[in-house]
Amino acid sequence: MIFEFHGFRNDVISISNTKIIYTGGYLIFNNKPNGVKLDIMDISRVVQGKKVILDHVTLTVNPCELVAIIGGSGAGKSTFMNCVNGFEPATSGQIIMDGLDLYSNYRVLKKRIGNVPQKDEVHDYLKVKDELLFTAKLRLTKDVSPSEIKKRVTDVLKIMDLYEHKETLIKKLSGGQRKRVSIAMELVSDPDIFFLDEPTSGLDPETETALMKQLKYLSSSIGKTILVITHTLQNIHLFDKIIFLAPGGKLCYYGSPERALDFFGVKALPDAYDKIKQNASYFIDKYKSMTAGYSAY
Repeated sequence: MIFEFHGFRNDVISISNTKIIYTGGYLIFNNKPNGVKLDIMDISRVVQGKKVILDHVTLTVNPCELVAIIGGSGAGKSTFMNCVNGFEPATSGQIIMDGLDLYSNYRVLKKRIGNVPQKDEVHDYLKVKDELLFTAKLRLTKDVSPSEIKKRVTDVLKIMDLYEHKETLIKKLSGGQRKRVSIAMELVSDPDIFFLDEPTSGLDPETETALMKQLKYLSSSIGKTILVITHTLQNIHLFDKIIFLAPGGKLCYYGSPERALDFFGVKALPDAYDKIKQNASYFIDKYKSMTAGYSAY
């Protein structure tokens, strides 16, 4: 939609998940869900004054992509995620979310971010429907009517395949169902981007596959940008990109899972962990040389 407006050229106004741009004497906006573009620009994190735990990482995540964050112990996966979602800002570098600096605009942009921790923060003695209603009343703005809240909760229950369990106490759900409730609690406020920390931890392979397919659906069909820390690779083919971090928070690969096999010279991605352990600097330098001027290999 377009409205006439008098302001400064290329002003940007963000209201919830709607971005409004002033240009040529008009306000132009679109509030349809279309994911988020993240430009991660040379971010580092230093602690205790000298210890580098994230080391000059640069990459771009495109809207509606499902991206895995992988790497061995000490690779800085959680540090990277916390810097990118604004929970623990990087000590240097920038995170640009749809053209806006995340750190300087965090109060506004955090409303567009959904964060699902590894440990499910749910209430065991609430029914699934009541948990989501309670969350919606806390997070949605006061001008949202009770009927709109109820409809939003119903929509989310259906999206997350929880509708048939809406009257079930959370304590009686399976591990996979509990995790879907955790995701649904974030989805109820309709964020544009999700961060999930090991969402399949402790799940059996069948349940893990079902949950990963659910995340793929949220990105490709519902229009969410999703970043996931994961240690399990059996469903890595569902991801659009993988971020492979080496010890010390160094980026050694960013690109599709398929091309990663050629990049590391392996037949199966788990074998890449051993190669990085043996000679991480080789792959860090190889990736830098192959992606000079590009955001992903």
